[in-house]
Amino acid sequence: MAGSPGRRAGVPESRGRPVNADTITAALRAAPRTLGEHAYHYTSVLGFGVTPTQGKRAYLPNWNSPENALRDPQSTQAHFERTNDNIGLVHAASGTATFDVDNEEYMRKLFAEFGRDWDKLKAQSPYRIRGQKGEKPLFLIPEGVTLRSHKLVITCPKTGKKVTVCELRTGQMQDLLPPSIHPITKEPYVWVNGPPRSRDDIPVLSGELLDLWLNWEAALPLMLAALGQTDVAPQAHVSRTPTESHEELGNESVIELFNTHHTPGEVLERNGYTRSGNHSWVFPDSTTGSAGVHLLPDSRPLRVYSHHQADPLCTEHGHDAFSVFTILEHGGNLHQAVKAAAQELGLPFMKKSNKPGEASHEGRPAGNHSEPRISKGTRALQLVLDKGEPWRDDAGQAYITVPGKGCLEHHRLSSRGAKDYVGDLFFDSEERMLGGPALSEVIDALSARARRSGQVYPTGQRVKHWQGKSYLDLGREDWLIVAVEDGDWHLVPAADCPVRFTRSPQMKALPLPERGGSLGQLSELLNTDRKGLILCTAFLLGALSARGPYPHLAFKGEQGVGKSTAASTLQRLIDPSTANRRRAPRKEQDLFIAARSSHVLSFDNLSSISADLSDSLCALSTGGAFATRTLHTNDEETVLQAMRPAILNGIADLLTRADLAERTLLVELQRIDASQRLTEQALEERFTDLHPQLLGALLTALAVGLQNLEQTHLERPPRLADFARLIVAAEPALPWEPGDFLQVYADMQEEAARVILEGDDLAQALRTFLDERRHWEGPINLLLNLLNEQEGLMAGYSRPAVDWPRNPRALGERLRRLAPPLSKTGYATTYMGRRKGGMHYRLQKVQV
Repeated sequence: MAGSPGRRAGVPESRGRPVNADTITAALRAAPRTLGEHAYHYTSVLGFGVTPTQGKRAYLPNWNSPENALRDPQSTQAHFERTNDNIGLVHAASGTATFDVDNEEYMRKLFAEFGRDWDKLKAQSPYRIRGQKGEKPLFLIPEGVTLRSHKLVITCPKTGKKVTVCELRTGQMQDLLPPSIHPITKEPYVWVNGPPRSRDDIPVLSGELLDLWLNWEAALPLMLAALGQTDVAPQAHVSRTPTESHEELGNESVIELFNTHHTPGEVLERNGYTRSGNHSWVFPDSTTGSAGVHLLPDSRPLRVYSHHQADPLCTEHGHDAFSVFTILEHGGNLHQAVKAAAQELGLPFMKKSNKPGEASHEGRPAGNHSEPRISKGTRALQLVLDKGEPWRDDAGQAYITVPGKGCLEHHRLSSRGAKDYVGDLFFDSEERMLGGPALSEVIDALSARARRSGQVYPTGQRVKHWQGKSYLDLGREDWLIVAVEDGDWHLVPAADCPVRFTRSPQMKALPLPERGGSLGQLSELLNTDRKGLILCTAFLLGALSARGPYPHLAFKGEQGVGKSTAASTLQRLIDPSTANRRRAPRKEQDLFIAARSSHVLSFDNLSSISADLSDSLCALSTGGAFATRTLHTNDEETVLQAMRPAILNGIADLLTRADLAERTLLVELQRIDASQRLTEQALEERFTDLHPQLLGALLTALAVGLQNLEQTHLERPPRLADFARLIVAAEPALPWEPGDFLQVYADMQEEAARVILEGDDLAQALRTFLDERRHWEGPINLLLNLLNEQEGLMAGYSRPAVDWPRNPRALGERLRRLAPPLSKTGYATTYMGRRKGGMHYRLQKVQV
């Protein structure tokens, strides 16, 4: 019959050079291991032409032309050794074809109808590529035979959704070769029976499979009928050419026509927005009555931007008329919006069923370019909604939950993770990129749906305390979560956890915790005394509990005592991150942005802490917010909220301000004897060995602390009383005696107070003042004069320090800041209120 196989086809001279026996022998002697070695094997031994791909996308210009394929073994190996590219087999350059089966069940049913065994036919090629959905048998094309690519698509009778049964791939198409990484599963493609040892091992396409391929159009109606498809309209083949593009054909799309016939203002006003001037509108639920929606006059098509926080249009992007229509009238459902817009414009609407003869993956009915086109954004949104769930947290932030690698993943919709998922899902479905504007519209539509109709769930990053229980996200690919409850801890899958955890790109995985360890082993990783170990353990336990406010931890010590290593070690124990040694943030905004990436922040080698940074760290400890003007607005704010523990280290005394000192645990590291100093490698190996046990011991202590918390009461609660109460409640599981922590905590705060006072000229003057008088009460302006006179400033004998108060108001502010450390060292300052002569204070020397 026509097309019957002749002699086994080698690579034509135009497709590559002959393969000699020495090359084959060398390949048989050593199987390829690295990606580069595989590429060398494919080009030198098998005579393939290949192309590099990112995911499944080939990116070289005209990659599907045979002359543009990579063929030289040495340069091809070098390329794949130095990049993370996948290897794409260019069929037109290799004389190959694959039978790509997406649904083995349908294939068995199809061939059984004709009395054939699909599994036996598939086994004609022992070399099959296994990927996400099934196996692709690889064949050589018979010499003199020209094949086209085809695809068999049916409508599933149960779901009504389009299902690809199989695809015959050849010509100007490419398939990923092992060990390329699948972009969705992140698993490598594999050869079922190992890679072919030589080109002669690859079978030539023949027999019934070749007959089917050559007579596809005639066989198609029979195949559809065998699979229960009553509508057997012909399906177009999917062969592609280098010149094929995605240019718009026929009429304008529904979205373009809608934007042509409507302005954003028209759609706003029919949804209750009130015009304010020529280019602004007021949100219907506005409590201020001020215009929060503004026209962007230079945009094409015209777009509006909203900065009403409660407005569903309040996103990071402007909205054209159709986008406003989609969000306000259809809850962000693009599919419904396109249908409604088509009806409003008097246009026929393509149904989504994608039955044979209806809408193709291009968005138009096959063979009919006169129907309105469904945009990429619409198709991408429907793909995401079929798999994911948009939702929000109690603060109104929008998220989405999507299937991951055998588990569920949660992403903030404004994050790179969500955008990567949408783009990757669309590419996997249609093998084309989703452009930036379309991607932004999909994210906006999902955000609108999440805010307007999504469920509200608790969310956290790394840790979360919820309804009396603490949860820890281990950051693993299997999304296992540690639940701490009822005096114990255990592992749960993310699907069974009431908290939906999100992850930043900087987050790294924790090991599986192990039982039986002791927190006393922390001494093997830190060169500090017993008091320092108690404070470090307490810091870790407080940070792990997710029950803020949190204390910060500051390491001090001379150069070379391992402050940076100690800080990194503690952060890695509970919140490993690629950003584990940050420099000091220059602005408060930078601090709160960093808090969105990690639970524990570690700032390395600080020479000093400015007054502004000190105030910001105080706010971060107890829970604070940074507000800035929203982009493209004049009177709206974007607020960053966070409560996080931080680790600080430096040679100098960093805690020069009393308010930060009260919120910080100060630990001094000891000089390391040269005979006991470990190499970085040895310390890292010891950390790796101890990490699972230390994490398990911390979780056990936390479980005990949460169980005892309600029965634990402090007679004289210190600053950060909730933190101190948790540590006392956990002491039965901690490596010290009950009461030791409160004593160490008090001693540390008293020592920190002394350090602060010794470095403060005003504090020294006040102590001298009270050492002579023991008690004083009066107006603050008189106190300032007395202190100036005492220090010789009235007579000009000396110059005041830079931070010496110049007026009574400044003195009052300094007294309020110095009151805590003064009281810890026996000096009390009390504000008595405003009286005749101004603000009055009482100062006295007391017994500590």
